[in-house]
Amino acid sequence: NDASTNLDQIELRLLGKPNQIDDLAETLEQNLTLLGSSAIEDKLQDGVPECIADLALAGIKIWVLTGDKVETAINIAVACQLLQPEEYMEKIVIAGTEYLSKTTLKSKLISSIREYEEEITSVASDPTLPTTSTKPRALVIDGPSLIIAMEDDVKPYLLQFTQMCKAGVGCRVSPDQKRLMGEMGKDHVEGVKTLAIGDGANDVAMIQAAHVGIGISGQEGMQAVNASDYAIAQFKYLHRLLLL
Repeated sequence: NDASTNLDQIELRLLGKPNQIDDLAETLEQNLTLLGSSAIEDKLQDGVPECIADLALAGIKIWVLTGDKVETAINIAVACQLLQPEEYMEKIVIAGTEYLSKTTLKSKLISSIREYEEEITSVASDPTLPTTSTKPRALVIDGPSLIIAMEDDVKPYLLQFTQMCKAGVGCRVSPDQKRLMGEMGKDHVEGVKTLAIGDGANDVAMIQAAHVGIGISGQEGMQAVNASDYAIAQFKYLHRLLLL
């Protein structure tokens, strides 16, 4: 119990390094008999990957903002075709303790911006290279890092880089951080229109902050629907609502 509530040990485990939690689990889990198991399936609704692929094709920049941990959020983003394999898309992951200092996070954003700009410049200056040879960027950032990234002297770089990205994934983010991410684009990008879609009470702040808020009615209750401009029964109906 002490090991599993120790933040240092939890961080080591997340990074895949030797830690007391795994060591103790190995010691405890010996000569056990499996009596039974249960599982909960948290699967995507039908038509979600196809819908997201079409929205991206239409030039809409899509962010997934979730309370899930980094690995789960990335897996979901891959499953719904928001994140593509490494050969087609460059993922910039800002998560973990190394980005909990303002200096490190700021330098990571600046270097990512410069790298992308240099890549675009080199492709533009070489007529033999197709314009599509520049890999699109995707930013993956966690809640603790986002707290620092939203501070006044780092926020402009976060804003600049997110506009360069084709997709984004926010992991371990709070309801208030979901709202702040929406407001950042809404308030600082000229001519932008923001849309937020969610199905639970933790999405209400984000839905209300966006230009257009959409609630999905389902098993998560009606809070999101009651706070939204439009209510739909399934995510895939976003396809008709936006593109037609």
